[in-house]
Amino acid sequence: MKRCSKCILPKTFPGISFDADGVCNYCRNYKKIEVKGAPALKEILSKYREIGKNRKYDCMVCYSGGRDSSYVLYQLVKKHGLRVLAVTLDGGLITEFGYKNMERAKNILGVNHEIFILNQKKILKHVGKNIKAWLKKPSLLMIPIFMAADKTMGFELSKIGRQYGIPLLVMGGNTGVENTSFKAGYAGIYEEPNQIKLWQSIKLLKAYFMEYIKNPRYINGSLAYIIPGWFDFFAFQTHNKNFIHYYDYIKWNETDILKTIQEKLNWESPPDTVQTWRTDDATSPWYNFLYYSMTGFTENDELLSNMVREGMISREDALLRVEQENKPRYEEIKKYLKMVNVDIDIYELEKKLKIYQGK
Repeated sequence: MKRCSKCILPKTFPGISFDADGVCNYCRNYKKIEVKGAPALKEILSKYREIGKNRKYDCMVCYSGGRDSSYVLYQLVKKHGLRVLAVTLDGGLITEFGYKNMERAKNILGVNHEIFILNQKKILKHVGKNIKAWLKKPSLLMIPIFMAADKTMGFELSKIGRQYGIPLLVMGGNTGVENTSFKAGYAGIYEEPNQIKLWQSIKLLKAYFMEYIKNPRYINGSLAYIIPGWFDFFAFQTHNKNFIHYYDYIKWNETDILKTIQEKLNWESPPDTVQTWRTDDATSPWYNFLYYSMTGFTENDELLSNMVREGMISREDALLRVEQENKPRYEEIKKYLKMVNVDIDIYELEKKLKIYQGK
């Protein structure tokens, strides 16, 4: 498969084009990530430490047991000396390794950890219904619907913050290097998720609406969290001044993150993969399997391409890594489908979906 001569994005990536030298338009238009810096982070944390001095906690951290949020929790406790409440929202799709890593971090750091169980039975039922609907009419644009169960977390976390009297929420997600712009690219929107403008989010909403018209099987109980999730993700979280993203201030560095959490928190990743990203998320092996089967790439290709552009790794290393990290995790996919009550032969499905690579 043809790939960009500078990064590793393939010819099947949405909206891609190549110049005479084989360099893609994403590389030509790329702007290096700029962060607000440690002094700006220190200033805002000091402000909330002062606000919370007569309270039990200085801030909350949205914690999933993944590598990024584990690092953020460690830094806030050990480097910044904050009194942190770790908060986990579980709709039934956090992995066993996610929970093991959370338990170790809690014990090592001595932090309080609150787990809020969402309506797991309903969420898993609706995810299963949406998978069955998708299988009737496979659509690259609609794959993110399987991830929609956690998109109302901004509302939920804000509610928890009020309950505990904690105004500051620190998010550990990284929408810079770990960008997945291609998911909206199938609607003709080529922006990072946190940089999508209002008119673009409306365009995206319209594109999804048309998919619902084409496939009415998506019209089920999942709309009860998908619709609010759209407002939460594109409006509430973006404009809530009490939410800060750690990696907006401190540049994301995969090597430092993994070294720190493995040495200091005994953090582990599953033995069936060399990948360390999203090992806390039971859904990711499934949707990456779908993308890989239909397009020949996954979100790892975009991550590694951004890392090449940032000078974090070489293109040669990225090519070696993506070959290993994109390998389907068949056993984890089977576990996930069992959780959501979907009974299919994934090997036969893989064969059927490969025909989309030629379209």
